[in-house]
Formats: sequence, C-alpha cells, structure tokens
Amino acid sequence: MKFVPGLLPRKTTDRHFLAAPLSATMNVVPALVDLRPQLLPASNQGETPKCAAYSMAGWLEFYNWKYKGIAAQIDPDPIYARAKVIDGEPTVRGTTLEAVLQAAQDLQLISPIDTSSIRQVSASGVQQALHRYGVVLAAFNITEGWTSATPNGWVAEGGVDLGGHAVLLCGYSIVDNPPWYGIQNSWGEQHGWRGFNRMTFPMFKRQFDYGLIWDFPERI
Repeated sequence: MKFVPGLLPRKTTDRHFLAAPLSATMNVVPALVDLRPQLLPASNQGETPKCAAYSMAGWLEFYNWKYKGIAAQIDPDPIYARAKVIDGEPTVRGTTLEAVLQAAQDLQLISPIDTSSIRQVSASGVQQALHRYGVVLAAFNITEGWTSATPNGWVAEGGVDLGGHAVLLCGYSIVDNPPWYGIQNSWGEQHGWRGFNRMTFPMFKRQFDYGLIWDFPERI
C-alpha cells in the first residue's frame, strides 16, 4: 500500500489546541487492557491524508457502542472537512488530533467537551490513560515497517521515516512475551489482524508522539 502522511504538527496558539498534560501520578494499572472486542471493524482510508478523521470516527464508534448500544460505522469525511476549517491550513493535506476532536463536537457527533478536561498523554501515561479512559487518539511518527504486518498484527521494525500518522490506541499487555501496545489502524481489515496492529514496547517508545483523552458526560 502507498502511505500518505496525514498528521500535521499540533498547534498551541488557538483555543482548539490547548490541552494540559495527563497527571504524572501513576495509578496501579492492570497487566492487560485489550479493547479490540469493543471496536467495530477497521475502515480503510486508502491513499488519503485522513488518518486523524478515521481515528476520531473509530473513537466515536467505540463511544456509541459502549454507551448507547449503537453499532454503526461513522463517516470520517465530514469530520475531516470540518477539521480542515478548524486547523486553518486549507491547502495542506492532513490535519491534527485536536482539530478532529473539535470537528466531532461541531458536527454534534459528540456532546460538547469541557476543554479543561482534555489531556495530552505522553508515553509514560498511556497505560494509565487506556485503563481509565478507554481508547486513546494517538499520534505517531512512523517508519516504512508499518506498511507490512504479520497476520497476527505485528508491524515490522525499521525502514525509512514516513511521517505523522494517527491511530486509535486500544490496548497493551505486559503479560505476553514480548509485551505489546495495540492499535486500530485505518488501512482496512486485511492489514494485520483484522485491521489491528501490535508493536513492541521499544518501538512504541521510539515512534509514539502523544495522545489525547478527555472526560465526557457518560463517564462522569
């Protein structure tokens, strides 16, 4: 498959792009969190730069199924179109995690979020975030190894840098050998294990940029 970079650098000068870091205080977390059974089948962005919108759609599908009992795919195209208005870069391909999160609210796909509850997640806080909040919008700087994956989902190490890519973090394990982090990608069900991928802890640490989490009314 041909990879098209679709994640722009986050902004810090606009109200849509301000987020506090997740507390560094680490709660006790379980040895395994695997949310794949709570996610709908992975969609396929094709040769488009819409990875962030696809990841936001995946989050909404998780939310709708978990809290509303609705199992239906969400169209990422309106999310991407609105996010391009929000990010203020109409001629640049791709968008940001922050813009697609705001776009989902503007399109009334999710209730308005208290901006003070939005948190940036660093690598050290991912397990805490997955345990406490569920799936996490995530930004990676990926390499060519991502474009191939084994049938059980492992993405390959190495290769040239490809750029920014958004996915949905959906689990981790410290009981398996090797330990892993899991994602729902947006490259279709034939990529990896039904569209889900895994990577080792060292690979995750090298390529993970940041994630976003937030409170929403059904969780409070």
